[in-house]
Amino acid sequence: MATTIGDRVRDSIPAHVSQRRLAPEVGMTHDALSRAINGQRHFSAVELAEIAGRLGLDTHWLITGEHDPFKVRLAARHLWTQSSAGQELNDDKVINRVVEAYRVAYDDVGHVPSSAAPLPSDPVELRNRLADADSGSADSIGNVRFLADRIQDVLSVDIVRDPDLQTDYSFRIGDHAVVLLRSTAFWFRANWSIAHELGHLALGHHVSGRTAVADEEPANAFAAEFLLPAEEIRAIDWQRMSRPDFALWLWNAGVSTAAMRTRFERLDIIFSDDVRDAIQEPTPKLMRAYVGLIRHQAHSHGDPIWERENATTGRRFPEHVVTALTERVESGKADPHVLAWVREVPVDDLDWPEPDIDAPSDEYAGLSSRAKRTDWFGLLSAR
Repeated sequence: MATTIGDRVRDSIPAHVSQRRLAPEVGMTHDALSRAINGQRHFSAVELAEIAGRLGLDTHWLITGEHDPFKVRLAARHLWTQSSAGQELNDDKVINRVVEAYRVAYDDVGHVPSSAAPLPSDPVELRNRLADADSGSADSIGNVRFLADRIQDVLSVDIVRDPDLQTDYSFRIGDHAVVLLRSTAFWFRANWSIAHELGHLALGHHVSGRTAVADEEPANAFAAEFLLPAEEIRAIDWQRMSRPDFALWLWNAGVSTAAMRTRFERLDIIFSDDVRDAIQEPTPKLMRAYVGLIRHQAHSHGDPIWERENATTGRRFPEHVVTALTERVESGKADPHVLAWVREVPVDDLDWPEPDIDAPSDEYAGLSSRAKRTDWFGLLSAR
């Protein structure tokens, strides 16, 4: 068992690479590398960083022998093209800030609380798990706010939303699963994105780096079966369904007319002329035509469509992250600007203790350099 840094370096050198060949590639002499591996001298931080980069190792593991509790494993929905690299770069910055918020929130603990047991790879089983936990509720899986809350409460998977993203992501910080969504007024798009990213998580697409293009179709298939189970779709008499009934059914399902067109085609469903006409319309237009029917079913005196639109816009973080950040800021242990960004408020609106100018605390002094001391986001640069 590799118990020392030298042991881990030695065991990680590929059989076809000699120490003599590796040494100059990591800025060391052969003698220095040999002595460090055998415990006769210490590796410097720069040398370890070079060795980790050259051998594709996790620096945290190389130093401690343990997995980095804040290591990020990312999956992305590839909505951009090769010519729009600027969008990807901007998204990297947002992801950087999101992961920073988690790291700062749980810096004292040393890790983000682990998610629950692994997600089932069967989308219907996962759907049923959520349904079993919510028996008796008047809400449906189509309500994106309800769905996000249930996923967090039952599956311990966080739903985070940001208005500056161009596409959607899922990732793990250590063992904690996070779905990161682009803010949108189209609740049906948000529902699909949540289901798609749950597919990435459940199907184990976060082993290393970004997901491959080949992972996208299985994640889409997972989303379709999760939101629109084939057995339930086939059990409905679509040939007798009226246009108003279809609009209400679509509202409860929380999907788009485009998603239904695709699902009908895949399952060879025969449907009425009313349904045929309805699935050709944009989803918002169809919903607005029957807002009275939707309001009556929801027992609402307001505008249920606006309520759903409002539920999927702006920045959103789970309560446990906001609470942990608030406690650290109030105790003077975290940068209040991180909390202000998470809550989308000016930093001056926060009630936080300012350090004594004559005797700044070590906690505040370390904030500016913390990101430089770690390479927790280096994974994103490995294209």
